[in-house]
Amino acid sequence: MRRIDLICKLIGPLFITLIDSISTEVAIIINFSMNIASVIVEYFAIARVCSVNCFHNHRHSADVSIIRFIMKFQPCNSPR
Repeated sequence: MRRIDLICKLIGPLFITLIDSISTEVAIIINFSMNIASVIVEYFAIARVCSVNCFHNHRHSADVSIIRFIMKFQPCNSPR
């Protein structure tokens, strides 16, 4: 996982720089669309993890309130 993270941190700015050398507007649009796509993927990943864990650990009330806000439309159906 570290290698993937390091490679992405190195290649990402290089990719945007190459596109920016062609057209700044295209680079902005690509960067914006990649950010929107990552937010959507992260939301569903968080929803999946939270539906599996189902808020069993309530010691961290701030974390639970943030997760409940994220899971507003994802009710927990786990029988645990």
